[in-house]
Amino acid sequence: MRAGLVDNAVATMADELELSLAEFSRAAIGVAFVSRAGLDEIEASLVEFMERGGRARVLTGVYLSFTEPSALEALCSIAERYADDVFACRVMPASVPYHKKMYLFHAEAGHPWRAYIGSANLTRSLLAGSSEATVRLDHARSLPIFREVLNSFDEDFASALPLRRELVTTYREAYEGRRDERGAIETPPDIGPEPPLPRLRSERVITYFVEGEVSQATVDAVERHTDWSEKGFEIAAGLTEKEHAQVTAGDLLVLEDRCLVSQPVTLNIIMSKRILPSAPDGPYLVAFRRSPDTRPRRSGTKLVQALRETGLMGRRETNIGRWRAVESATISEKIKAVFAAT
Repeated sequence: MRAGLVDNAVATMADELELSLAEFSRAAIGVAFVSRAGLDEIEASLVEFMERGGRARVLTGVYLSFTEPSALEALCSIAERYADDVFACRVMPASVPYHKKMYLFHAEAGHPWRAYIGSANLTRSLLAGSSEATVRLDHARSLPIFREVLNSFDEDFASALPLRRELVTTYREAYEGRRDERGAIETPPDIGPEPPLPRLRSERVITYFVEGEVSQATVDAVERHTDWSEKGFEIAAGLTEKEHAQVTAGDLLVLEDRCLVSQPVTLNIIMSKRILPSAPDGPYLVAFRRSPDTRPRRSGTKLVQALRETGLMGRRETNIGRWRAVESATISEKIKAVFAAT
């Protein structure tokens, strides 16, 4: 059996799903949340898959109203074009906290097969943008582990509700009602209403080199005292008081993650900051999210040289693990050009 990790740093889950839909004839997708933008990532490949004779089942949840009604409507439209044995979509009742994420593929005979199990929901940011951890398993022959995973999906699918237009109408009313109660549903990016991006400060870009992971205790503290996790924000920790004071929502953040083998460099936007004395990694924390329309870049000589030419990185990387701010009237435009060109 072959195993690998898909973390969106090089290959994305969207790329992997497109590849698997082209290789196999049976698909079973079970995810907690679906957004319309996420479905857009794979819809063309899914339709082509079924036009070739493939058969697919999709299962999702509506727990906490994170799934978008427009995504369910789109799935209804697909289902109405095909017989139930070609494409079937079901929804877990709202009372069931369905939180699995599995993408299963196999040939008609049951093998070869491929399974993706991890953290990626069917949303654009989680398929192709944010840092995820999904394990990919492949084998040419049938193995008990794949049958066990597929049985788990089968049991969930059998207990769910067939997706129908009237179900979507009822869910939309509940979804909109929840928005009215809370002003906006606090959700991960591109699941439901997105939190508005802060206005970009075109005069400032910050670099940060990460050499250690944020501890689980710090993550727990953030989840207790903020809504960052629900909004899909990532966390930067270990700042000094002075560095924390410099950060402003809307700053661009160039981040190199040296915890990963590929050391990806990403372009991000500062969303918020908090002081949490209970955080073991230090009380000064910052939340950020991936800048739209950018993808991770490998930390190579060409990229580093281009960043040095903007003045963002010094020739001696003495700012490892620390923040470094560069202010200029055109700095953000220069950095975006670097990411577009490399």
